[in-house]
Amino acid sequence: MIKVNCLNPISKLGTGLLNDDYEMTDNFADANVALVRSAAMHDLDLPENLFAVS
Repeated sequence: MIKVNCLNPISKLGTGLLNDDYEMTDNFADANVALVRSAAMHDLDLPENLFAVS
């Protein structure tokens, strides 16, 4: 299961396109994927298991 965290509010129209291999998580530290529209990520500690930012 790939865990996805949204750093900004992302429309359900977009996140609804994810298939059953993906699970939304509110905990950034658990995320494998981060979805972002506009956020300052320079000061964030990125989790070791994060492999994609989109």
